[in-house]
Amino acid sequence: MLQFRQYSKSIGVAGVNLCKAMEIVIISKNMLNKTKLVFVGILLAIPIWMSAQNRFVQPSTSTYTPLSPSEIMAPAMIMRQRHDAMAENINNMVKYINSLKSQTNERVFLSAMDSYLTRLRNMSNTLEERGVNAVSQNSLSQIYDGVQDEINKYNARIEQQKQVQNQLTNHIAAASNAMDNHRYSVAIENFTKAINLVPDNPDNKEYYRIRGLCYLWGVSNPYEAASDFIRYGNLCENNSMEQAQAFYLTGIANEMNNNLSNAVNYYSRCINIDNSFLDAYYRRGIVKSGLNDRIGAIADYDYIINYTGAAKQGFKDMATVYNNKSYCLVELGEYDKALPLVEKALEIDKSIGYIWDTRGEIFYHKKDYRKCISDMDKAIELAEKTNYESANSFYYRGLAKIQLAQKTNGCRDLSKANELGHPKADESISKYCK
Repeated sequence: MLQFRQYSKSIGVAGVNLCKAMEIVIISKNMLNKTKLVFVGILLAIPIWMSAQNRFVQPSTSTYTPLSPSEIMAPAMIMRQRHDAMAENINNMVKYINSLKSQTNERVFLSAMDSYLTRLRNMSNTLEERGVNAVSQNSLSQIYDGVQDEINKYNARIEQQKQVQNQLTNHIAAASNAMDNHRYSVAIENFTKAINLVPDNPDNKEYYRIRGLCYLWGVSNPYEAASDFIRYGNLCENNSMEQAQAFYLTGIANEMNNNLSNAVNYYSRCINIDNSFLDAYYRRGIVKSGLNDRIGAIADYDYIINYTGAAKQGFKDMATVYNNKSYCLVELGEYDKALPLVEKALEIDKSIGYIWDTRGEIFYHKKDYRKCISDMDKAIELAEKTNYESANSFYYRGLAKIQLAQKTNGCRDLSKANELGHPKADESISKYCK
């Protein structure tokens, strides 16, 4: 008990009664563990001791001051102000970019501006969903700098386009002037420079067409002409009247290059688009005749003859159509059917040498030699004025003269026909002019 009593003195008078009470408890519990009792005693004594001590302690005044409502709301208001400022900056940037877009229709610049608008929309969504701290002011600055860079690039492109346009204008003016002066090689050179200068220029479609015509009629290069007309057709809208014309021109170029099968193909493609394109029927009939497809040629001429649409008014070769159908029948040996057609052709136009030639040949086959000679005289006379190839006229006039016992004059005509390249003249000279 010494140990406990000695400790209890240290806790003051207020703890005496407690100590006595604890002593009784200890005795009644048959001397339980002393250490445990001391611990319990201390626990019970502390509140009492502190109570006793508080009697002599002066109470202190608190220094805590509660926050005012405005002070409590200040951080939220600051965040709202930052949010609104950022939202306004984004909105102003969007307005700025849209104003730039309204000033041009250049695809490259508009595409760049659209990408920045997408970034701004994403920033705005992030601002609303995650707050102002999730949006970087630096990102907005980067967008502004990027827009300024695109403006500089755009201005540089516009300046370059002006320079290119000036060069292009000069090339086209030079080509036009060259064509006016029949300097087709110079025109071709300048059209080529114009096309190469701006390969994706929509006007190149027309430049290909005009350059093709220069190749075709100016310098007699149907191969290059066909290439240009094909490019022209590829740039035309599919199945348009313009594309029909491209096919027609390609057919002519192939015909002049003696690619007759290709010519028929392109004339047919033209007709498939526009069945009122009578010139295509006319040229296809001529080419079919050259391919010995006389029945097909007659069908094309019949289409023109029987056509009643408005396009007929602009077709100026009806005399030749009747003549050509007549000559197909001559080659088929149907002279009686051929004669009315050629006479119809002469009713329309008596100034064409080959029509007189056709009728003269019909008269020869019908053994009306004097009429044959008369018509061939007229054909030869007109041929000299129109540069018409008159080998056939000399050939049949020579044969008709020989049939009328005018051998010397007849053989002279056969000789002339041979000089002009008639394929049967040499054989007839061997037969009649020994």
